[in-house]
Amino acid sequence: MKKNSTVVKKDLLKKAGIVSAAMLLGISMMACGSSSGSDKASTEKTTVASEAAKETKKAGEKAEEKSEAQELKGKVSEIKDFMFTVTTDDGKSYALNFDKKPEGLDKVKEGDEVIVHYTGELSEVDSFTGEILSVEKA
Repeated sequence: MKKNSTVVKKDLLKKAGIVSAAMLLGISMMACGSSSGSDKASTEKTTVASEAAKETKKAGEKAEEKSEAQELKGKVSEIKDFMFTVTTDDGKSYALNFDKKPEGLDKVKEGDEVIVHYTGELSEVDSFTGEILSVEKA
């Protein structure tokens, strides 16, 4: 019987070794698999970030184009604490709003012909989103 129990112990040790090796193999494969998945996710995030950076650069270039100083000539038809309105010779009115009073606005009054230096885009319908650089009498 001793011989038989020794054989049984050796078989059990072999089986335990095989099961342990299989578990180690399984765990290592899961670890490699999740690493591969995170690499793929990392690559996707990098691609998305790169595309977003390109779009931001394009938007910045467009903003630079719009930031070139332009002139608006017309007559001041209204002045308030936060905005003033300029009416051009062809009858179009533009409301120019501001946070900080632009240079030269305190030297003009309603009815004066002016030249407004600004950046951004003018619209008769939408509010002014640019910056008023200066206002001077024409």
